[in-house]
Amino acid sequence: MKLFGGAPRERSSSNESDEPRDRSKRETLKQLGALVLVSGVAGSSRESVKQPLGTFAERFNAAEQLRVNGITDFQRTAYKPEISEALAQGINPDLNYPESLGELASRLKDAATHFLGKDAGITATANLKNMDAWRMYLGLPQLHDTFGISDFKPEKSTDDIYYYQIKGFKSGIIGEDRRWFKKPEGVTIQRAVERASYDDEMRAQNVGGMYNEDRQNGIMGGYKLTLGKDGGGNYLAYYDKWKLDGTPEGKEGIVGKAFEIYDRIYYDPLTFEVVEPRAVSPEVVA
Repeated sequence: MKLFGGAPRERSSSNESDEPRDRSKRETLKQLGALVLVSGVAGSSRESVKQPLGTFAERFNAAEQLRVNGITDFQRTAYKPEISEALAQGINPDLNYPESLGELASRLKDAATHFLGKDAGITATANLKNMDAWRMYLGLPQLHDTFGISDFKPEKSTDDIYYYQIKGFKSGIIGEDRRWFKKPEGVTIQRAVERASYDDEMRAQNVGGMYNEDRQNGIMGGYKLTLGKDGGGNYLAYYDKWKLDGTPEGKEGIVGKAFEIYDRIYYDPLTFEVVEPRAVSPEVVA
């Protein structure tokens, strides 16, 4: 997905230094400089050190952590004191991300100087759900109950991790069907199933896939829709990785940590109505 810009810093007309007077802010700027320098010069060493993962077996504990604390213990490891707060308060994740490490360092300094400990205002008109994603990327608790923990993982995944669900995703695609078929009381997901079916056909023919845009929530960029069937029945699944690949953040992140989104919606293949999955043994949830 794309991310982000910062508010321009107002220049003083006097000869006073731009450095903040507050000691904690001065210390934050030192941390920011060191952070960018280390990430830029020693990026290869960061990639060689494997970070611990929140395993799939921990998903129940993670769900409780998310419910109580607004963030899981594993995602909290992305937190950087004062840096995370400054970025969350001073940067809107719907804007363009800096194109170089130098520009990133400048934006980080601006955020620490002007936005630490207060709302910068530029986040006031932001998509609140995407702001929750941005906060969790930075290791901070979500504020708007956007995410939960999925009971499922992709069928062919070999990664032993748990995944996040978007709580408003199912209602969003149900709403799409209601508008399209003019059935205000309907609980079907026919349109999304048809898109996923077409997407599967394109991938089978090695001609890529459709670009699915998360218009209802504004969290995922081009995400993947797939169809499957297991002991629970037929399902529609969605997947995305919330990261800043293609920017100085890269796949692993400098100021934060990427996280993966996946969940399933079970449906009746004849009527496309949303249904509860049939009872499945806990060992067969994948």
